[in-house]
Amino acid sequence: MNKIVAKRLVLTVFFLSVLQSVSLFASRRGDVVDEWLTVLVPDTLTGDTLSIRMRRLESGTFVMGATPEQRSDEDAIDRPSHYVSLSSFYIAETEVTQRLWHAVTGSYAGPEGMLNPSAPVTWVSWYEAVRFCDSISSRTGYRFCLPTEAQWEYAARGGDKARETRFAGNNRAEDVGWVYSNSGNKTHEVAQKLPNEIGLYDMTGNVSEWCSDWIGPYRLGERPDPAGPETDSLGQPLGLNDYWSHEKVVRGGSWDNTAHNAHLSSRGHHAPDYISSDCGLRLAMHDPFPPRFSEDESSMPASKTIRVGKRKQRMILVNGEEPFYIAEDALTNADWVAVFGKHNEENLVSDKNMVRGVSRSRQEELCDRISRNADSKVFRMGERTLTLAVATEDDIRLAETVGVKLHTPKKAADADRQGSTYSRKRKHSKKMSVLAELIGVKVEVPEDKVLETLVEDKRNTSPIYLILK
Repeated sequence: MNKIVAKRLVLTVFFLSVLQSVSLFASRRGDVVDEWLTVLVPDTLTGDTLSIRMRRLESGTFVMGATPEQRSDEDAIDRPSHYVSLSSFYIAETEVTQRLWHAVTGSYAGPEGMLNPSAPVTWVSWYEAVRFCDSISSRTGYRFCLPTEAQWEYAARGGDKARETRFAGNNRAEDVGWVYSNSGNKTHEVAQKLPNEIGLYDMTGNVSEWCSDWIGPYRLGERPDPAGPETDSLGQPLGLNDYWSHEKVVRGGSWDNTAHNAHLSSRGHHAPDYISSDCGLRLAMHDPFPPRFSEDESSMPASKTIRVGKRKQRMILVNGEEPFYIAEDALTNADWVAVFGKHNEENLVSDKNMVRGVSRSRQEELCDRISRNADSKVFRMGERTLTLAVATEDDIRLAETVGVKLHTPKKAADADRQGSTYSRKRKHSKKMSVLAELIGVKVEVPEDKVLETLVEDKRNTSPIYLILK
């Protein structure tokens, strides 16, 4: 009997150890519990770990648009109602908060961020929302995206548990969301109102939410996984007149909308560079999670070489959910001159120092020029084409995390020079103020100008690494 008890005890300890190992592994990548996936997001600024709860929706078919309970206007753009079939996907329990945005990007998107970190992030364009999805994907290993308009509406209606309500889980907007009648003209912390049928908060009101689609007229007939109007090779919508062209979908209404303009089928649209105090985003994920490349990572070459002027840049493979290649060396002033034929205006110093003070548009032009002169083979990965870009802070952090050694020329000296540049600008401003006062004119340097200089110099200290992804 004692031997039997001992064997049972050993087996019990063994299975518990296995379960603990599985739990520890899952805690690094997220736990799937019933219909929910919890994704952990490290905040490298504070050392904390944030979590995002993602609701899985099974594939299904629903009627999208102006169904009878929506009571849409006769000329509303949510007509005609039509059948849509969707594959399974995930969508976030809440809108992206100011705190999550700060944890991923290192900055607040608007003036409200520091005042209420649990409120939804605002003042973000569609372009910034897409970049945020890329950044948090690199940080977590999951491939986040904006939901399509059809995914958003299916989730807002409650998926296969929908009760045909006008708003997200209720026929009274004020019970489930913050709209013009109860918001006090401001955003509120997420998840303070009742959730809808599947546990999603603020699908009605608080902030309107960017979707991935271009706005366009609905089409009759059942369509599988619609993603808006067809686009050309540059991602621009095709076959639309001036009324519909070049605007992205927003859904859900906001604190600044009446309830009538925040019902479930109501459609909004803005230019992709539009920013506002009542527009934010909610994360989505495809199911299953597709890798960036279809090839086995083991079949991907460990490095590639790209020519920058006369110098060859070695690009190292960074493995992960979305593998990419990153250059070992930061770009120098000599590289810049080789590409453009002259120094960048911020870089009238040694050719061996790293490039600094480069705007986003100039970074894009740099990558375009290098790509045009590079061997086309470097951009091929099986049937896919890689794109040359400038690494984000998340790309650099991920590369260093997996052991890639990045080289930054004269980093310390450059940082010191940046500090002295900022000091000289402030001293110069102070001298001008003193001189003006001596001749009877009082001059003050506006605080926003000092802040602008500080932000600019912070940007200038960042090294530029090229990536292929």
